[in-house]
Amino acid sequence: MKILIALLLLPCVVLTGCTKLNEDFDCPAPNGGSCKRMDEVYDMVNGKGKLAVAPSRNPLVIDGRPGQPVRYGEGVMSLWIVPYEDTDGNYHQANRVYSVVKEGRWVHQPQSVSK
Repeated sequence: MKILIALLLLPCVVLTGCTKLNEDFDCPAPNGGSCKRMDEVYDMVNGKGKLAVAPSRNPLVIDGRPGQPVRYGEGVMSLWIVPYEDTDGNYHQANRVYSVVKEGRWVHQPQSVSK
């Protein structure tokens, strides 16, 4: 019986050595990403912040025929929400939220007609 209790407690003791002893957790931001708080991401999606745009190595070449309307597409951002457990103990599965961050527009911005 003592051996069974020791075998059950041993992984707990060993795994506690794998945790940090502080509450400040790092955000590694792999592959050139950045770490943001949720309120910062929310502000960026709703146009209150600036979105970083990576420079393009291959500029877009538009091959349009005369009289053919050409539009740039919308910019869409995908936000992945990791699975989590809330304060009431409810489990929330992973989810994706898509948001339009840049509206589509005509390639050659036409003049607005005022009424």
